[in-house]
Amino acid sequence: MSGKLQGKVALVTGAAQGIGRAIAERFVAEGAIVGMLDLKAERAEAAAAEVRQQYAGIGAKVEAFAGNVADRATIADAVAALDARHGRLDVLVSNAIWVRYTPIADITPEMLQRMTATGFDSVVWGIQCAAPVMARNGGGAIVNIASAAAFLGMPNAMIYAGVKAGVLGLTHQMAVEWGP
Repeated sequence: MSGKLQGKVALVTGAAQGIGRAIAERFVAEGAIVGMLDLKAERAEAAAAEVRQQYAGIGAKVEAFAGNVADRATIADAVAALDARHGRLDVLVSNAIWVRYTPIADITPEMLQRMTATGFDSVVWGIQCAAPVMARNGGGAIVNIASAAAFLGMPNAMIYAGVKAGVLGLTHQMAVEWGP
């Protein structure tokens, strides 16, 4: 690998599996110190241990964090811990989502609340918590994972599409406010 992220500190939400796991692994391979945040402690710790072992040859530094990203304190605590231990946060990848594909008529208040809290609210909390730490150190990168579903209709995906469209809106607004 190129070592492009050598010495950088990153936090990835929804990092125990799927896209989040792949992002965390690539960051580690590129030399970053990575915080892997996931809902369940056992999943976060197992994923972090596996990545640490996989990249032991390059001295991988991987930390596990657990909690519900819909709760601002979960993200704030992970950002604060990485900052306290490493003096910085350079990259935040807001990847976490909870999805239930269902016909519009079958959407429940609980589904709506959980999907928007996990997929949208957590992006707001991530931006709020990470940006001041990044600014203190001269900048950083906030990557918010959206989806083609934000533009295209999909069967049984009304909430998912809405959440991902909202993530695009948040990202555009963040760029307007902080891009300069």
